[in-house]
Amino acid sequence: MAAVALAFAASPASGGPPADPPSGEAAGPAPAPLAAPDVDRARELYHDACAPCHGADGRGDGFRASELETAPRSFHDADSMDELSVADAYAAITSGVPDTEMASFRMLPAEARWSLAFFALSLRHDEAQAERGARVLSRRDRAVPPSLGALARLRDGELKAKISADGATDEDAAAAVAALRRDPADYLRRAPLSRLREGIAEAVREAHRGERERAERQAARTHSRAFDATSPLVEAPARAEMGRAIAELRRAL
Repeated sequence: MAAVALAFAASPASGGPPADPPSGEAAGPAPAPLAAPDVDRARELYHDACAPCHGADGRGDGFRASELETAPRSFHDADSMDELSVADAYAAITSGVPDTEMASFRMLPAEARWSLAFFALSLRHDEAQAERGARVLSRRDRAVPPSLGALARLRDGELKAKISADGATDEDAAAAVAALRRDPADYLRRAPLSRLREGIAEAVREAHRGERERAERQAARTHSRAFDATSPLVEAPARAEMGRAIAELRRAL
């Protein structure tokens, strides 16, 4: 990984312009991660490729930082990090950042680049804050993005605003963001399952009111939105059981 470490130089403190699409990837809708990030792999990649410039803890103080014309980004700077999304970090890792020493890492598999992007955005959030955030999210499932792609596209500031709009205090919202960034797979398992339960309950209420057509539409929406968003993060047997439950509900309606 020595060559990678030399190439992974710096990004502007202000974030820099958006990166161009990688060679061979068409411009258009932003790509999305297909699986939860591999934290262990990301930690290894970060140590080898990023820490020499960005520092072991992501504070922009790596041993090569002083050699660079553009200061490496600190992943702990609250103002700039609130304006960054995992998708932004993925674009920078994939295509580099123009006019800086931050080079392209498109030689890495896409899943490794996504894992590294998620890891970079987790560095400023500590474990105690994330534990508090877990308790917040257990009460506010509706505020959690419905898919890994949605979570990747939302900037930290947007996530915080979304959770605050659901009634959380600023401190609780910040803690919830910490939990989502440090362990996105855990909370993305919870949120769509919660929505699945809510959707089924609403379909049953409509049926009890005698609104059969509305109940059927609600069940169909629940299946296509909540279940489909959940399925990549749910084990196959549970996924099959959930599908059967939805199908039985729709037959009963």
